[in-house]
Amino acid sequence: MLQSSVCSSFISPFPKNSVLQLPASVSPSISITASGSSSSSSSTGNDVPLVVSRRSLTSLSGAAGIIYLLASTPRALADIEDEYKEDTQSVIVLVRNTLGLEKTDPSRGEAVKALRQSSNKWVAKYRREKRFAGKPSYSNMYSVLNAVSGHYISYGDGAPLPPKRRNQILDEVDIAERALARGR
Repeated sequence: MLQSSVCSSFISPFPKNSVLQLPASVSPSISITASGSSSSSSSTGNDVPLVVSRRSLTSLSGAAGIIYLLASTPRALADIEDEYKEDTQSVIVLVRNTLGLEKTDPSRGEAVKALRQSSNKWVAKYRREKRFAGKPSYSNMYSVLNAVSGHYISYGDGAPLPPKRRNQILDEVDIAERALARGR
């Protein structure tokens, strides 16, 4: 008990932020100096030791991490926006090509199947993304894909769209494409 009270009342003779330098003969260690050179157990006497506290090292690494994340975030968001534009444009082309096929075209069944797969992927990918849900290009394309898929599910892959519905769908595709070109 006596030792713990003595140790707890011990006051260091050194200031709080001071550096205690031991003679070179005590420990053959490498020290980093402010000049950037490292030396073994020999010292010239002019070198100033470089001391880095854990707090400053932690702060520096945290700041570097935040800067890295902030610098990479806009690029990632831009990549997602570009990917959305490319995906939407490819779905638009697929819708136009499929609706442009004649009823007797032998490739119609495969084109409708590809359109349904593509539209399912597009909807699944962008439905839950809030940044796209409010865009006019998204809402128009979603409406188009819903109408086209609903028609082919109800009437089969071989049934052509009625002219009035086909024209409405193509008008919505045009609106979606214009909005997409404006970044909306």
